[in-house]
Amino acid sequence: MYEITFSMNLKTGNLGWVFFVSLIFINFNTSYSKPRKVKFGDINISDFTDESYKKLDSTASAVVLYEKGHDEVKVDGTTRYRHLRIKILNKGGLEYAQTIISYFKGYETFSKFNGCTYNLNGDLIEKTEISKDNTFKEKVIYDLTYKTIAFPNVKEGSIIELEYKLYIPQIRPYFDWVFQYEIPVLYSEYKFESETFKKYFISELEFLKFVKGDIMNHTTFYADNHFILENLKPLQKEIYTGAKKDYEISIQFIAKNTLANWGKKSGTWEDLCENLINNYFKTFEFVPNEIKNSLKPLLTNVATESEKLDIIYSYFQKGFKVNEFKSAFKEESFSRTNQLKSGNVSDINMLLLQTLKEFDIEAYPVLLSTKDNGKILKSMPIPYNLNYSVVAVKSKETGEYILLDATDKDIKLGYLPEYALNGEGLIVKKVPEWIDLSGKSKFIEKRSITVQLDKSILSVECQDKLQGYANFIFSKKIRTNTHFIDDYFNAYYPTWEVKNTTLTGNNKLILKYSLQKDINNYDRISLSPYSNMYFDTNPFVDENRTLPIDFSYKHDVILVYNINLPEGYRIESAPENINLSMPDNSAKFSNLVKVEGNSLQLIYKLKIDRTLFFVEEYDSLREFFSTLIKIQNQKIVFTKI
Repeated sequence: MYEITFSMNLKTGNLGWVFFVSLIFINFNTSYSKPRKVKFGDINISDFTDESYKKLDSTASAVVLYEKGHDEVKVDGTTRYRHLRIKILNKGGLEYAQTIISYFKGYETFSKFNGCTYNLNGDLIEKTEISKDNTFKEKVIYDLTYKTIAFPNVKEGSIIELEYKLYIPQIRPYFDWVFQYEIPVLYSEYKFESETFKKYFISELEFLKFVKGDIMNHTTFYADNHFILENLKPLQKEIYTGAKKDYEISIQFIAKNTLANWGKKSGTWEDLCENLINNYFKTFEFVPNEIKNSLKPLLTNVATESEKLDIIYSYFQKGFKVNEFKSAFKEESFSRTNQLKSGNVSDINMLLLQTLKEFDIEAYPVLLSTKDNGKILKSMPIPYNLNYSVVAVKSKETGEYILLDATDKDIKLGYLPEYALNGEGLIVKKVPEWIDLSGKSKFIEKRSITVQLDKSILSVECQDKLQGYANFIFSKKIRTNTHFIDDYFNAYYPTWEVKNTTLTGNNKLILKYSLQKDINNYDRISLSPYSNMYFDTNPFVDENRTLPIDFSYKHDVILVYNINLPEGYRIESAPENINLSMPDNSAKFSNLVKVEGNSLQLIYKLKIDRTLFFVEEYDSLREFFSTLIKIQNQKIVFTKI
């Protein structure tokens, strides 16, 4: 799916911000290729037969042949022009035959809208224009609408084309253009013009250093905020990577003096927080009586703040349902959110914030950017880069901050959903603070297994203790699939009889179960002690890596495995002993095996104490996981004497 989401919800916002960001200078390769004049519908046979994209990616499923954007700001509003051509190369590229445009219906209007699919039949180019049957409108919230275009008659080899002009009756403070996608781009052109503001600042959105070289090498024209980039390789799809927005080649334009009520010229994060405190948060209503009356009896005689916090958090987590719309700022009143028992992320979490304050708990809003939205750039205090809000409680007992997000049904108090573990968040207070969103977040699993053989019956007693994200992942699977436990045992122990299954606990889930198998007809038994580990395959098989590795949270896994065999059996082979670590000990793995007669004890430990690893560390990390999986594939084998 190809998504175009250029519109911003300034219509419903009551915040007036003026920004100031540092100017980042870029030395472009200005070879001054002339901009192409491409008319909608002017398709040639050469567009179908050209294979120049193969130099960029010979395995591509689709290729952007041409893309042009033009944003023009005038006193009476903004005009946005877009023209796009994509060639579908194989079935994998069919997802690009659907396009989404976001806009505010009844407020922003299309003055031009054309779409067409082209197919080559011999020497004849056949075209199928889009109709009303191919466009679908979905209201997201208020007047924000998604216009989905499903191009007709698309197959391998098709070319799709879209052209539109959107009029926005306001002066926009923020513009961006993305040059790079997960498919090759042969030509991308963007022009920005402003009649009203003369001072716009330009910045690269690339995170750190990963694509700066590419933007310089591929820019073939740059003059007066007019850019042309050609022959862009696709943004690599790599596992354990944050938002593609952190790495794609793109351009932002941000107005310095666009809106009125910012209050100060410096445009710092401190100014943003001051503006929010003095304007936005002052508009918050009182907590509805229904909530206060429901909580008061539950909090009577509660001795500690942590108990009180747990009760209030549980009330919101169980009683409110989040919609699909992420936002750093609330859209509904507290009374309306309480009436519906639902709302966006901020509607629910800000109501939670006010309720905590109502019961004398020190709490602050935290603004952040989720993984799919890219990391916050501290050098650029732009509220439009924030798309999520949670709560930070300052504990009277420890003095530390406790993060809360009541919109996720499985996340426990003190943790955030994985998609929110994205660098740092801004604690909004008179003296703002930045907080590490990952904090002490861990995936913790402690598994103990005891194997006994009595006559011909092989019995296995298992206990799995799950904390942190191991708990949340397992809990979500159970909540969303009523047959998950049965599916779990059928997948991993299909030939065993499963007995005495219990699941207990809250913050620490404890799964206990017994396995039995009759081995009377077996002279040689093979057991896999590492069955169903979190890392059951090597996630890093590619020889090269272009983007850093982001695990989101730390890992702490322990497995203790004991086998006791009677006379008449012997242990033939067992996994090898090993002690392995990354150069800085940020990832450590040990596998200690001790065999004494007919008894075996295996102790497996895996610790990953860092969430972010850089490209320069990839080879070491790849080798680390290669050895880890090699050990996990080894078995315990015992035979009859």
